[in-house]
Amino acid sequence: MDWLLLVRHGEAEHHTKGLTGGWTDLPLTETGRLQLQKLGKRIKHDFGALPFKIIASDLVRARESAQIISDVTGFPIAEQAKWLREKNNGIAAGLHEDDARKLAFSPLPDKPLDWRRYEGGETRREFFDRVTAPFDQLDQNYSHAIIVAHKGTIQQLLFRCMGFRTMDQVAEHNISFEISPASLTVVQKNRWGERSLSLLNDRSHLLRLR
Repeated sequence: MDWLLLVRHGEAEHHTKGLTGGWTDLPLTETGRLQLQKLGKRIKHDFGALPFKIIASDLVRARESAQIISDVTGFPIAEQAKWLREKNNGIAAGLHEDDARKLAFSPLPDKPLDWRRYEGGETRREFFDRVTAPFDQLDQNYSHAIIVAHKGTIQQLLFRCMGFRTMDQVAEHNISFEISPASLTVVQKNRWGERSLSLLNDRSHLLRLR
């Protein structure tokens, strides 16, 4: 893949209502829609001449974000994929954060990668494997892709892009990436054929919203 743009969805209703994220499936707020309008214009200005296609998580906040970007840029939505969802929070989906905390399992100090926070949810290891395996195929099929997804999902994709093959390697290096709502992260292939992280968690397009 020559160019990969990673977009986190804009502000969603669970952010403003104190609900859990994960597989809670609520739409963008009006602020979130304005954020994505700004981001869409940024992408059109900076990347409009390239043949991008959009691949989005199938959760409504990501689908809405992808549609706004498509409307502004003219780039087509090629896929809506369940594998791009945020980490599965099981029985906590749709709950207020206070109620969800009462249902959380205690962490396992000896196997943190295999700790399942909620019944029916995913471990860190399962989340990494679920996201990165399909991404390897996507990487072969697209030369220019915009992925519209979630904080955790984008983190897993960046781990893979930076060469980590397992979640154990990520944990061993104790690394992460901050990914804010309506942010843009860019990975490109440089002239030496290396994957270059040229932009991370950029939100400069939102300055006029403050």
